[in-house]
Amino acid sequence: MEYRILNRFTPYQTYDDNSRNTYGLTHIRCISVFFFVDKLMGLDGKSTRMKRFRMCRCVFRGWAVRSGLFALLSVSGTCAPRLPVVLSTDVGNEIDDQWAIVYLLTNPAFDVRGLMSAHAPSIRPPAGHTSYLILREIVEQRLGLVTHPPVVEGASEPLRDIHTATKTPAANFLIQASRDFDPEHRLNVLTIGAVTDLASAIIQDPGITNRIQVVDMGFKNWPVGGDEFNIANDVKAMQVVLDSGVPLVVGSADVCQAGLAVSYQEAEQMVGTRGPIGRWLWDEYQAWYYRFLKPLRKDDFSKPWVIWDTITLAYLLGQTKQAVYTRPHLKDDMSFEAGKDDRKISWITTIDTKTFWAGFLDKLDAYEMTHALTTEVLPAHTGFLLP
Repeated sequence: MEYRILNRFTPYQTYDDNSRNTYGLTHIRCISVFFFVDKLMGLDGKSTRMKRFRMCRCVFRGWAVRSGLFALLSVSGTCAPRLPVVLSTDVGNEIDDQWAIVYLLTNPAFDVRGLMSAHAPSIRPPAGHTSYLILREIVEQRLGLVTHPPVVEGASEPLRDIHTATKTPAANFLIQASRDFDPEHRLNVLTIGAVTDLASAIIQDPGITNRIQVVDMGFKNWPVGGDEFNIANDVKAMQVVLDSGVPLVVGSADVCQAGLAVSYQEAEQMVGTRGPIGRWLWDEYQAWYYRFLKPLRKDDFSKPWVIWDTITLAYLLGQTKQAVYTRPHLKDDMSFEAGKDDRKISWITTIDTKTFWAGFLDKLDAYEMTHALTTEVLPAHTGFLLP
């Protein structure tokens, strides 16, 4: 049986059979001590006495959660293997990265090994550094984590050519993080921005392709490829990734539009009243919507916005279907042409939208119930626009 103790700010740590320390996040996937006591005492809340007791119990629960004394017990001797993940994100570009980061760090299915910033032309230069600052703020202030996976600064510019790496802390970190893995047990690298640091890692250490699997949000559709934002931000880097033969799964824009579009009303219903993190996501959605989607002088809220980057998490959670194609070569105009060998690429075709969003909200609720989150007003800027 596994025991987990919730610290006020620090996520729980678990130890596997090799006594290897792994990072995790607290979540009510185990039965709490209080629920165990309820069952043991057969409380049903029917009598006045029971109601009074339940009120006292609620007070105690609130105190215990805030004091970091809430013990969580695992009721099973075995747990599903957690998915080792490194995320590369151009957070600060718009609002979808924020949702992906929140789900990644609130879902205990993920063993998050690191978070890397990435560049985009819409982020204040040096873009990699600005994105890094936003990423740290989300992790430490919005999610309230003092102990957390490494947050690492990525490149601020695209590759110069397909042969020259951009030496960055993020590329070096990815190489080192991958060394614990092998072809039978790969590190999942989620790329939801330009793949500059991933490509640089491959150029510096080609053997990394035997230790990682890449899940990328990019391209317009299959079989065209196409001029999509993340790909356009570093075409040469994606050429390196495709030509390297590293296992690659792609979630393209057309599939995201079909499965991850969220209307203004839906976003409010989903996260608008769900605690500090939910309200922050809703504030970001509104700010983005009013700036870029809502007509200037019309109360028209019919157009949805797509939470693109979360497709990578849906894939890891087994909530997508995909097809396997012959791996293409990427031309400079971002269109595909036939590859030179029979290597393959996996292409996401559909998303189980209902299951995905239900899981997202479930994990968000559980995280907010078990973490002491600030209700203070944080810096008055959005995650996609620094002053």
